[in-house]
Amino acid sequence: MVTQGIYMRSTRYLLYPLTSLLFACSTSNEIDNSTKQNMSNSDVEFVQNAPLGTIQNPIKYQLGIPVRNINTNKPLYYTVEVPSEQSSLVFSLAWGKDSKVFGNPDIYVSHEQIPTVDNYDCRGTWKKGDSELCVFDKPKAGNYYLLINPVIDKSDKEHEKPGKYEVNDGLLYTSTEIYSINYSCKNALADIRAQALTEKQKSFVCQRLAMTQERFINDWTKIDPYFAQPIEGDLNHRVVAELYDSIKSHKTWMSYLQDSSNSSGIFHEESPEDPNSPQATFRTFNGIHWTGGLTHYWNLEHEFAHYLDGRYLKKGTYSTAVNHMISWWSEGLAQHFGFWNGPERQFTTAHSAFYPKNILSCDTALAPYNENTSNKSIKDFTIVNESKQTVFLKRVNYNGSVSKNKKAIELQPNESWNGFNKGSWHQDDRFIIRNEDKSCLGAASLSEKSVLAFENNQLIAKHNTASLYEVFHKEVNPYSWGHLAFTFLFEEKLDDLKQFVNLTKQGKYTESDAFLEHLAQRYEADFQAWLYWGTKKAFLDSFELPESDLPLNSYTTLYGAGDWGFKLHIEKDLDELTIGSAGGVGEYDLLIGKGKPVHSIGSLNQEALVCKTNIPVEEQPKQACTLTNVTAGDYYITIDNVSAIAVLADTHIYACEGENCINSVNLPKDPEPETVAVLEPPRIIESAAIDSCVQKQPYELTQNDKNQLHSFKITNHAKENINLQRIDATTGNASSTSIQLSPNDSWQPKDTIYNSERVLVSNAQGQCLGTITAKKYRHIGFYDRTPISDDTCKLKESYTSTGITAKNASLRNESNQHIYAFWVFPEQAANQKTNGLLRRSYYASLAPGETWDNITWRHDDRIMLGNSDDPKTAKCLAILEVDSDKHSAFTLNK
Repeated sequence: MVTQGIYMRSTRYLLYPLTSLLFACSTSNEIDNSTKQNMSNSDVEFVQNAPLGTIQNPIKYQLGIPVRNINTNKPLYYTVEVPSEQSSLVFSLAWGKDSKVFGNPDIYVSHEQIPTVDNYDCRGTWKKGDSELCVFDKPKAGNYYLLINPVIDKSDKEHEKPGKYEVNDGLLYTSTEIYSINYSCKNALADIRAQALTEKQKSFVCQRLAMTQERFINDWTKIDPYFAQPIEGDLNHRVVAELYDSIKSHKTWMSYLQDSSNSSGIFHEESPEDPNSPQATFRTFNGIHWTGGLTHYWNLEHEFAHYLDGRYLKKGTYSTAVNHMISWWSEGLAQHFGFWNGPERQFTTAHSAFYPKNILSCDTALAPYNENTSNKSIKDFTIVNESKQTVFLKRVNYNGSVSKNKKAIELQPNESWNGFNKGSWHQDDRFIIRNEDKSCLGAASLSEKSVLAFENNQLIAKHNTASLYEVFHKEVNPYSWGHLAFTFLFEEKLDDLKQFVNLTKQGKYTESDAFLEHLAQRYEADFQAWLYWGTKKAFLDSFELPESDLPLNSYTTLYGAGDWGFKLHIEKDLDELTIGSAGGVGEYDLLIGKGKPVHSIGSLNQEALVCKTNIPVEEQPKQACTLTNVTAGDYYITIDNVSAIAVLADTHIYACEGENCINSVNLPKDPEPETVAVLEPPRIIESAAIDSCVQKQPYELTQNDKNQLHSFKITNHAKENINLQRIDATTGNASSTSIQLSPNDSWQPKDTIYNSERVLVSNAQGQCLGTITAKKYRHIGFYDRTPISDDTCKLKESYTSTGITAKNASLRNESNQHIYAFWVFPEQAANQKTNGLLRRSYYASLAPGETWDNITWRHDDRIMLGNSDDPKTAKCLAILEVDSDKHSAFTLNK
């Protein structure tokens, strides 16, 4: 994904000259005590609890301890001491607990000298009202000085006076613990900044980036060596690859450091020709939550390709490009060079438009199916007979039988019918197309705004593909359709491609826009033909590439997303042949074609299909086809992935002679799954996390200065009084001292409390209500819970989501059974592929007594609670409708 670049502000004013100022110290115990002891009363004033430091006497603070409640109209100076041999040093100024309008500050950081707005080692990345960030890789030891400078942008009336102060509720946090890994790739223009990487992962990341860069440079050199030369004046000689150890870590720190909700990877670039601009950076994560703990860096190559695109082909920032017709190019190029299995992926994308999911086989259509509970009528659905024979349309009943109630609808050649909006037709209802002998020729289910045509003895979709105009004007998905449009020009219209790149390489985007308008008119017919025939040919040809050969009695390992294809040549007849997969993770089917490649989309070459696996998801990825009486020739293997974004990692495809011959191939063992603990940011978040009463038992607790908590608090949000008792780690017994909290009262311990220390919560009658675990930078709230009704499974259908974040919502499992939570898709295309469930995996598992406190929920989201972790077989127990102001409880017992 690409975001807009960040510009320097055009009109800047210091609110105060950089002269002596009075300053104030916070009373917080998180501010260095020595600073407070050296100040006289004449040196100190208190302004909204905000420490103000002069240029002559900056305020000292400590690594890893946040400075809170910064509210100021004046420049502030701070200093922090950094020890030697640190991997990274992060300075962050962000909004604090109260989420006030933050303001518009800049930060400037220097090593061993006071920074000014003209002389500094790092200027914070800037976007209006967002967090300010400076990162030093392998920082020098010594004292660092930081200037917080409130700035008024007089051209920005909205932010000119955001509150009482120009900076409101600021939180200054400096840490060397966020990124523990820092190294450079030798064969790729990338410097790695990561939370945690093994030596194997370090090598793996650089290898993938080097492969992407080599392919990019080689391909563009063949077209024109000029295109493989960096943009003149571009100073982003390398890119920083910032890698988080899980999607939760990525979301947590992207939200805190960048004020970003990104969850898929992102590329940031400011002004590549400005020497004061931060280095280009892309950020992504290890997707272990999708792969059962196996390494998969999500969109790693895609984000790196964005950097290569900007370095070699597009002058200026990405924000410049976004104002023009370039999004399709940015994402299409990144898809093209970021995926090694492009032909299979593009065939699937294009031909899914010709053969959408609602086109069914006769066998599928004539099987029992469920009525759509929404009971939505069909308003716009048309069937066209483009064959040379008369055909007849008949409804299929929900029991799978052909309706006998009404006469068949007759369609003469070239005749169409759109009467589905009349009568009792509803969304997802099925029909079949028959000939005069009543033989089924094709079938489909009803979906809104569809046009299907019967031709060449099959149904296909009409007017379902995107035009070049729609692609260029950002009216369709820039990833999938941008990928197709990019490849069309790259492979079919090379002279036009060269002319376009010559314009973008010079930053002539107005001219490139006009050129694209010309291409959209000139090549639309060619593009539509290529979508059908060109992607099909490229898919078939991909099996003939040298890297697609799979010798007998060997294996190959798959990594990434999309589909794959391999060719196996059998020289002589065999009694038995096994083609299968094992290891790793993935959801896919194996399709084996004799003499021709096959695919499920459009039933491609189904006459050549000799085997298709249909293994339940819980048994994947172990699956195999065993063929008997095998004749010599070519066998084609298609790995048909469940979706374009579903991930395969450490999955081995093998072929061997015989049955149960897998051991003869000597497949490698799966690596050990990874688990990670998320490093929490310093922003105080109101949490609803409360655990089971079973936690009232001995536990491990580290009691040292580093593990002390200074900001922990418990608030009673319930309607009744509650009692709190600290639990002794050695004995598991609750303290004899009880703290009573009335509704809306809070408790912050006067004595030292440690990270992971447990607190018992009980009601006025002494009945245990749960246990709370003390966490760094957290306020834990005890809430009344709203029971989830047991008749809510009917909500497993498409719905409209508001998109508003539900920060306060939570779910507690108060039943006696383990439950699994699945997100129910709102109305979108993905819903057609998943029967209303996110197929990849469950989002959370809750043991009895556990709480799920998910800050990424949206108001009105639907969460299905199931009895197993398999989305295909899990029984719906209840569905939670997320409410921003409700804390829910699942109470149903087995």
